Amino acid sequence: AVALETRTPRVLVIRPGGLGDAFMSLAFLRALKRLFPGARVIVLCVRKNAAVFQLANIQDELIVLDDPAQLRHSVRSLTRTHFDILFDLEPFRRTSSIVAWLSGAAIRVGFDTNSRRHLYTNLVSYSGDSRFEADNMLSQLRAIGVTPAAVDAGDLKCGLA
Repeated sequence: AVALETRTPRVLVIRPGGLGDAFMSLAFLRALKRLFPGARVIVLCVRKNAAVFQLANIQDELIVLDDPAQLRHSVRSLTRTHFDILFDLEPFRRTSSIVAWLSGAAIRVGFDTNSRRHLYTNLVSYSGDSRFEADNMLSQLRAIGVTPAAVDAGDLKCGLA
């Protein structure tokens, strides 16, 4: 398991995509905060899904990317910040994997879905539609040796039934 015990560990979670993707990532964020209660969790998202994160208020900081000029500024800021670990919850877009690599995080967890695999230190198989999306995201925690509780994704499943 990854030890995040020295100082206040900084964790970056990348979640572009739409509202549904953001909603599905809430189980991951809740589990992350429960498993690493002292961690400072920063979520990097896009404007169209920012409201989900703002309303849930699970993360410690929210970085919203709106346009290419802001992307360059935010990436520069991210490269100056020391992240202990990064989780890229996006399974297909190459842009998020490039941002993950540029972040300089020592541990970069991402889905093994295409050429993105070369930019991560820990790879996770993506099961796509054969698995509940929140479960796909929670599998990234298993990639660093921690196991989320069975109820972490189950809470969302019950709410969708």
